[in-house]
Amino acid sequence: MSTSSARALALVLLLAATASVRGDAGLDAVLLVDGSRSMAPAVSRTHALARRVVDLLVRDGAVQRASHRVAVIAFGARPRVVLPLTDAATAAKKPLDPTLPADDQKGTDILAALDAGNELLRELPPDAARRHVLVLVTDGRLDDVHNDSAYRRELAAFTPAHAALEILLVPPARDEQLWRRLAGDGVHVTGGNDAAMLAAVHASIARMTGSRFAESASNSIVIPPYLSVVVFDVFRGMGGGAVAAFPPGASQPINDLRGDETFTTLVVSRPAPGRWTFRMTRRNGRVRVFSQQFFARGLLTAPAPETAVHQFDHPAPEYQLVGDDGTPLAEVRGYPLRVAAELVRPDGSHEALPMRRSGDVFRAAPVACDTPGRYWTDVHVQTQDAAGQTVEVYRDQWSGFSVASAPRPTVGAQRMSAGLELFTMSLADRLGLPHELMTALILLTIVFTLAPYFAGLTLGTLQVPRLRPRVRRLLRIVGPLSVAAAVALVVPVTALAPQTTRLKLLAADFVDGNIDVAIANAGTSDGLVTGIELEVLADRGSIARPALPATARYEVPIDDLQPGGKRRIVIRHLIPAGTTERFLVSPETARLLDVRLRMQTASDTLLTADVPLFAMDGRDTTPGSPPPSP
Repeated sequence: MSTSSARALALVLLLAATASVRGDAGLDAVLLVDGSRSMAPAVSRTHALARRVVDLLVRDGAVQRASHRVAVIAFGARPRVVLPLTDAATAAKKPLDPTLPADDQKGTDILAALDAGNELLRELPPDAARRHVLVLVTDGRLDDVHNDSAYRRELAAFTPAHAALEILLVPPARDEQLWRRLAGDGVHVTGGNDAAMLAAVHASIARMTGSRFAESASNSIVIPPYLSVVVFDVFRGMGGGAVAAFPPGASQPINDLRGDETFTTLVVSRPAPGRWTFRMTRRNGRVRVFSQQFFARGLLTAPAPETAVHQFDHPAPEYQLVGDDGTPLAEVRGYPLRVAAELVRPDGSHEALPMRRSGDVFRAAPVACDTPGRYWTDVHVQTQDAAGQTVEVYRDQWSGFSVASAPRPTVGAQRMSAGLELFTMSLADRLGLPHELMTALILLTIVFTLAPYFAGLTLGTLQVPRLRPRVRRLLRIVGPLSVAAAVALVVPVTALAPQTTRLKLLAADFVDGNIDVAIANAGTSDGLVTGIELEVLADRGSIARPALPATARYEVPIDDLQPGGKRRIVIRHLIPAGTTERFLVSPETARLLDVRLRMQTASDTLLTADVPLFAMDGRDTTPGSPPPSP
């Protein structure tokens, strides 16, 4: 099978499995492709890389039921739009040739290209269900005109407009440190061969979309259960030898990957879990295998899309895992499914959502929606592979719901809402009993209750059986008791409500050489803070008065860090439920810096605040407030 036909088959299978697109949710990706003279030796690789990014976005959109869109801007001395924002599946069918006219190849104005991408995204109509990303493909080389210190400072200070930034550096990669200051972990060096290029593209796509991929340098790779489709990208050495793919425990291959090409794709629907093996017919031949692993899918079933959620409501999120046919996904024996979720609020804060299984759905306690806007759910589905290792088989970042503005309810209504919020779970839900079973059980107990009074009666063609006197006396006692017991199973009980941890960073100020932090826990379960990290965002180039001797409880020295540098310490600080804790973080520096404070918790919630390490002259320093201009 040729590479092109295999890729086409992969797209057909994935698109055929897509029953519907999840509304207009999806990713708007703008590819900024360097077409300057320095990229001429790598022009074919650059075109292949851009094409691979589009193909992978099509695959991800098909599986995630998301509507991804792609635009392509080629740049040299000036940017030119090669492809306007287009549906990814349509873009995959179009020729993507970012070659520039000769005059435009004489310069490299990367900042102009980034601004052009920013402007394209700004012109889009506001849509809370969509996310944006800029993908810069370049060798990182600046021309003589755009290589002075002022241009570099302006480039390093570039900020995408409500978008993520990914950078794919093509060999020979230049100024990697500069690009890492600009995009951090979003920089991927593509390497000098096809395998390294594909690995970099896969890693970038995974960051953009939250999808999962795995690679193996050996001849085998372990595939987890519950997958709908797996796409194997297989690299082999030159020599024309065939590659045979063996499912777990099989003695016969399912397909031979032949041809002179060193890169081939194999698509398998509903793959068997376990260790897949790839063998070359050529003696001592080895292969390198990449696998894109697509889980069946998951859906946020509550709040339902047709349900209106208003500010100050307390909806209870529900999530369901479904198979290719749309029915609930059955758990396979020996492969337990676990769901962990976070709620991402409109202000960017994260809140852990403890999920409990109830029949076919996973339920969380009600959440307070005090801020209007878009709420996203970040859902992680985990199981075990054949080797007994815990693996994440699915991550859903595209589900969410919108909260419309509404007036604050009266005090009485607030108390009623707060009271109802506690009654979130019945004993049947806690035990995971399906609702259908409980309905049948209640109906059966009602029949037992009425049987003694209708014994021997004829109702049309229905003859109620006669009962012995002793049985009738027994049912008059057991029947009402069974009805009461069945009803008790489905009545919500406050004590059964799942405990929650709701940590919020109230303030982070710089006082007397220390960062003074206050964190509140509004939940019903104790929260554990497990780490503190300080990242230097900018250096003001001045020295303040010497810092006072450290009296902080936690010391994170950052005096030796440059902008972009981070330092993290591991702590264990327990915040009891219903309390607010205040503690100090000492950066041990006299430099005037802008830093980003990150507080990691045991529930994987990340509390973040930008803190200027200088006096604010009475200005607001609550989390999210911008630092003053220097």
